[in-house]
Amino acid sequence: MRPIRFHDLRHTFATHLAASGQPMRTIQEFLGHADSKTTQIYAHYAPSAHEVEIVNAAFAEELVTAEGRVTGGTARA
Repeated sequence: MRPIRFHDLRHTFATHLAASGQPMRTIQEFLGHADSKTTQIYAHYAPSAHEVEIVNAAFAEELVTAEGRVTGGTARA
């Protein structure tokens, strides 16, 4: 197993940001990239709007209010 380098942690951080849907401009600023083309290597980790919609729909639940009304939304613990 090779040693973990700072660059590996930096790349993992940027990958997780992209996968969570953070804007590429934000990732560019965090990493200090002068050119946005450098940050684009993380773009394929970013979910498309359609993928986000599918995941949100899969985890959405109808909530029942105290008055017994049903509302759409995501239940939170």
